[in-house]
This record gives sequence, structure tokens and C-alpha cells, in this order.
Amino acid sequence: MARLLTLKLCKLLLLGCLGALPRLPEALPQYYIDPVYALVNPLPACTEHPSGIIAAAPHGRPMDDSTISFQITGARGSAAVASVCPELTYIIKVSFPDSRLGILSASAGTLTPLDTNVRVDDPKCPNRVDLGDSQFFASSFSVKYQINCAAADAAASGGVEFKVTSAGGGPSRWFQNSLTIRLASSGCANTCSGGNSSSSPGGAPASSAPPSPRPPTPSPQPPLPSPPPSPQPPSPAPSAPPPYPPQPPPSPSYGYGSYGPGYGGYGYGGYGGYGSYGHASNAPTNGSTVSDSPSPLPPSPPFPSPPSPSPLPPSPPSPSPPSPSPPSPAPPTSEPTAGGDLAWIDLPKMPVALRSVSSGMLVDSKNQKVVVAVGAGATPNATRTTLLLGLESLQWTIGAPRPCPGNHMGAVTLGNRLYLLGGFAPERTLCKSLQVYDPQSDSWAVGPALPFATGAGTAVAIGRSIYYCGGLRSESIVNASNTPVTDCARYDVDTGNWTMIRPMPFGVQHAAAGTDGVRMWVFGGRQSPGNVLGQDVNYVQVYDPANNTWESSATGAFTPLPVARGGMGAAAYLNSRFYVMGGERGCRPNAACANAATGLNTEGVFERVDRYDPATNSWEMAMPAMPLPRQGMHPVLAPGPGNLGVGVVYVCGGSPRAGGGASAACQYLVLQSDLRSLPQPERLTG
Repeated sequence: MARLLTLKLCKLLLLGCLGALPRLPEALPQYYIDPVYALVNPLPACTEHPSGIIAAAPHGRPMDDSTISFQITGARGSAAVASVCPELTYIIKVSFPDSRLGILSASAGTLTPLDTNVRVDDPKCPNRVDLGDSQFFASSFSVKYQINCAAADAAASGGVEFKVTSAGGGPSRWFQNSLTIRLASSGCANTCSGGNSSSSPGGAPASSAPPSPRPPTPSPQPPLPSPPPSPQPPSPAPSAPPPYPPQPPPSPSYGYGSYGPGYGGYGYGGYGGYGSYGHASNAPTNGSTVSDSPSPLPPSPPFPSPPSPSPLPPSPPSPSPPSPSPPSPAPPTSEPTAGGDLAWIDLPKMPVALRSVSSGMLVDSKNQKVVVAVGAGATPNATRTTLLLGLESLQWTIGAPRPCPGNHMGAVTLGNRLYLLGGFAPERTLCKSLQVYDPQSDSWAVGPALPFATGAGTAVAIGRSIYYCGGLRSESIVNASNTPVTDCARYDVDTGNWTMIRPMPFGVQHAAAGTDGVRMWVFGGRQSPGNVLGQDVNYVQVYDPANNTWESSATGAFTPLPVARGGMGAAAYLNSRFYVMGGERGCRPNAACANAATGLNTEGVFERVDRYDPATNSWEMAMPAMPLPRQGMHPVLAPGPGNLGVGVVYVCGGSPRAGGGASAACQYLVLQSDLRSLPQPERLTG
């Protein structure tokens, strides 16, 4: 008991210290209902909201906010209603003037998540939901609502009150609003025994008497999709395409080898390093607190002597007899998208929707190429999940869970291992150690601690070394003390040692990094103080390991990224050129975000694909754009599925809107010229 009291006191003291810092995002309403923080003892009732100042918490007194609006419609998205009928399902949309988290309660009835970023925080409180799952800020959330006959009878006199407590990422203040809606006394289709009779099942129309002194204001947001839209490439539409500038014809030269520069095969170090498809993966994704004491880390395979001419490096022998060859994969679900030199091909959806994805391509114990994807899901179990897409079977399977789940982790592949670096972990901590996945044994190991711990940094693998740069020291602090770091370090996989290297010219977070096998390239990102949108940059920063030097577009050495942004995940290097795709802009998802000229949609996410040629130091817009615009994905360079026989870029998961959400979509990008060069029987077998 004494230990429990001590822990609780430590938590309260910690929260009190944090409250003294300016602009902390500690006004999270979840703290009020979360037993971990125990701000209120006993825990509040299911419909109880904070009403005053809470000791040892920085939230202050909650303020009324009439800009929070409620919209209630029928389950099929019909017109707004001003009363509800028992036993029928309604959709409640709560909209905020900016991106927030919140808790929503109903005085009677049941609330059911409709978005993947909404959850029921306590099974004992089915009438209360966590808007944003304590981490996914958004400007609106939608939930289902239903009230049974018994609850309706009990609440008939006073109606049903919906109340929300919300907070944004900056001000340490809670904001509240409520709506009381009456239960229909007529207009219900015999939903309860002895109840009302009418042919209209949707409740009274919104033109009837207002349900409360605070009627819902029209939401400026378009209705959120649920679930996220299918990643099918769009069919040709009669409307004109976005007014992207006309592009020159693609260069007929694609580098020194079949699929790019290098010495053939997949290059030194497995599927990253000097090789025909390019190099290591990099980008943000996940983390959780793990011990800084490294457990025994399996050594990486030795540096190969001459590269094998075979398109696959030899795998360690499987402990069991080889399994029969998998059947040929089914053809893709759609033809390549038209209008440009790219093609987007659909793949099976991921079994779990993920955001802030980290990925890589490896070879499993059955000698099958697999794309490994991890990221942040809607639940802790989803976040711990390791997903594997077999590129011959085209089937998703579940691998061993990560030791440190979370989000925004750097990722590279080297020596048939996937390395995860840094990242934001649960309970607002950081993942401080390497995590290494071995596909041969389907197991994770914890490696040496990073010399500096950040989330949303960038990583690449060059030769037998891994380079990690930038990111944020904290996910929760939003002030000048948490600007992106310029720190960089190199990890030698053979010795297991970290070495600090020359810092970046500009500290960035949420940038996209890639490598041509010789240098580390970092594109864009943002410089906002904390894990919030804003202060996007278009820098191109390039590190030369041979000389331990940086150059950047700020000095004129390189042409900057055409559109400043963050959240692109990784820069894929295909046929001697970098591809930087998707990303997000620091604006609220609404119509005002949209900019057809730059490829920014109403959800604050870019559909554009920018292609950079280092040989000419020039950018061009690659077309067609992403069929499903996303941010927080992690493009992976790898061989095409099945016997496609060319290099492609896999794009799985990510977020379809700025600042939150998750997608299960999976596609690959391929050059149409590569498809045309294949013998006809082998075309489009992926």
C-alpha cells in the first residue's frame, strides 16, 4: 500500500511540475478519466466532467466554448434531427474550431466508436468515449448513438444530454459544451412496445423546436470517411485533372544496372545499401519504454565478398524442409493508373489499419520476400502488431510483437534485419534502444541504446552503418525547449558501437530521408517546437559519410523540395532518382486547406509525388498522383510482387488526413516503362 501511495504521489508531483511549463499539451481531457493519472479519487462517474480547478493539474477551470458544435443525423447520414427515437441508431458528429482531443458522454444510451481514432475508454461506461484515443488530434469526430426503451423511459422527461470536454495541443485549458436533445414523443415507428406509431423512423426533423439553448452550429468540416476510403486507383473522370505543371518526358536512362545504381543484386547488406533497387528504408514510426541495457543482439550477416549475380541473396537454410512453392498470385484488382509515367497497383489491404508506419523488405525462413510493416494502430494490441506481406503469396500474416510499441520511429533494413530507431512510446516516454527484427526466426531483439533519444527522426543505411538524425526529444512538450534537434549518430552493425557525427545544418522532424548508397539525403520536414503541425520547410540536406560533412539547399548546393511539408515517411530511390510522396500541411483539415495547384486536399494531405534527379539537381512532378493521399506512411523500395521482375515502391498504411487517422490501404508504385519492357506473359502479375 505504501508503494502505491508513493507512486501516486510521484505522478501528482510530476504533473504539477509539468504544469509549470508554458504551453504544455497537458490539458488532455483523458487525464480526468484515466486511472493511471488518478487526478480525481475516486474516478469520476461515466457522465461526470471536470467543473473546477483540480489540484496538482495544469488545466485550470474548464471554459464554455460555444464554437464546439454537435450534429445528429440518422444512421444513413440523413438530415439533422432534433429528437431521437428509442432503439434506432444515429450518428453524432462533434466538431471543434481546431484540432483537439476530447471525452464525450451521453446522459443515457450507448455511444459506439465510428472512427478508428475513437474508443470506449471503460467497458463500464458504454455512454462515454475517448475522442482521439488520447493521441489522434482532429477537428471532428463521429460516433454512433442508440438508446434502448428502458433508458428512454427513464430519460423521457429531461431528454438526453451530450457533453464534451476537449483540449488542443497548446493551451493548458479544458473547453466544454453540451447539447440536450429530447426523446421523440411521436414520429417513431413502434420501436418500443406500446410506443409511438408513425411511418418516419428518423426522429423529428431539425426544423422542429431547438433541442437546447445551444443549437448545433453548422460544421465547417466535410463528413469524415468511415472507414478510410478504398485505395482503388480512380477511374478516368470527365473532370479535368489538377492543374499540375506539364512534365517533360521521362529520361530513357535509369542508371547503371537493371533498376538503379550499384553492383547488382540487392546490394551490400541485404536490401539496403549499394544495390540494384536502392537502399535502406527510413522514416518515422513507433516506440515504448524498454530497458537501455541491451540484450544479446544477433550479429548481422557478414559483408558479402563479391555481390551475387542472383536476384536474391542466399538465406540461411531453413530448419525444416522447404515448403512447396506458393501458387502464383492473383492479378491486381485494377489496371495501372493512367496519365503519366507511373502506375499504381492495389495490393491486399492490411489486416490492421496503421499510421506512422515503419517498413522494410526482408526474406523469411521459407525464402519468401516479405514487406514488414509496423506502426501505431487504434488499440495497444494493434500498435504492437508486426505485419508481414508475402510478395509471392500476396497474403498478410502476423509476426512477433515488438518489445517497444509506439510511433514515429526511424527504420532501415540491413543484413536481412529490420532496425527500428527511436520513437515516441506510451506514457509520453521515448524508445531509447534499437529494436531489431529477424525474419528467419520471427523474433525481435533489443540492441544498444541510442546516444540521443528522439522521435520523428530520420534514418538510412549505407554500407554496414546506420545513420540517424534529427527528431524531437519529447512528444508532449510544445515550446521552444523542444525544437527539432540537429544531432546525428552512426551505428556500426559489426561492432555494435554508436558514434556521434557532424550535426545537421537544420534540425527537422517528420522529414523524408533516403540514400543513393553513398550519401544520406533528407528532404523537407518541419521545425515546429513539439509534435504539432506547422513550420514546414523545403530544405534538402545531404550528408557525406566519407568526409563527415553536410551541404544543404539553403546555400544553393541543391534545389529545394518544390513544396514544403512533413510526414512523407521516406524517400524511395528508384532508378537513380528519389521519390518524395504524400505528406501533410500544418492546417486544419477543411475546405480551406485544399490547393489543387500543390496537390493538397481538404484533409490537409498531399497527393503529389515529387521526383528528384541528383545528376541534374532538378525536380519534376511524377504522375499520376497518389490514388489515396496519405501522410505517415513509409515507402519501401523492393522487387515487385510475384514474378514481376522489376523494382517497385510499396506504400502501405499511413493517415488519410493531417494529424490523425489510420489506413489499411496497400499499393505499389511502378514505372510504366518497366512494365512495358517485360515479356507479355509476365506483365502485371503482382
